[in-house]
Amino acid sequence: MMCYLSAAILITLLCCNMAHSDSRDTDPQINLALGRPVRYAPLPAYGLTAKNNTDSTDLTDGVLSDQPRGHLWFDSKCVGWSYANRCNLALDLGKIHPIDEVAIRIQGGSPQAGICTPVWMELLLSDDGHIYRLAGEYSTFREMDESRFGVPKYEGRAWVHRFRFGNLRTRARFVGLRMYMTALTVADELYVFRGDHDPQMCDLDALPATNFSVTSPQMYFHKPYLCFTTNVNTPNPI
Repeated sequence: MMCYLSAAILITLLCCNMAHSDSRDTDPQINLALGRPVRYAPLPAYGLTAKNNTDSTDLTDGVLSDQPRGHLWFDSKCVGWSYANRCNLALDLGKIHPIDEVAIRIQGGSPQAGICTPVWMELLLSDDGHIYRLAGEYSTFREMDESRFGVPKYEGRAWVHRFRFGNLRTRARFVGLRMYMTALTVADELYVFRGDHDPQMCDLDALPATNFSVTSPQMYFHKPYLCFTTNVNTPNPI
């Protein structure tokens, strides 16, 4: 009985690992993010993942977390944000490339209170690193986005999900993500996959311009909505 049980567990673990693997991930001709340093604003601030001071390269080293229980927040190969706040991150691909997909693997499942995926994410693309344009968005406040991005259910068990912005058929040199964090948000890898289309045929200027930046301070409202009343004080944190 024990032999059969062990075999079943082994098969399950192998299937889980296969579900997260992609032959493109470690091919530098396809995954353009490999080896590119990531800039953050503000910097990640979770001690266990930041202890080796490698956060600038952890998301693009081609290495997934091997933490036995899937608890990324114990793994220094990951990047963690221990605050409920907004974070911008960006990387420079060196030159303009055709872009087919951008993806990021993030811890979820609420294995402990507050360990969740971001409540929303925006994908930003730029040719010059100054004007970033909105190319994709995920939001828990938008009906059907959980299904569209294939987000697993929260059942108190750890999982790692790859959020994929696919079929972009666009171009960029600079790739950014803007995410609104929960109490603890942890990621282990970021991907930018090359497309097979002509980048000169892409009209990046047709996408809406944003104020995204990783080099200058930005003011924003802390909540997704504003509340105003006439009879009591209702602060709107910035």
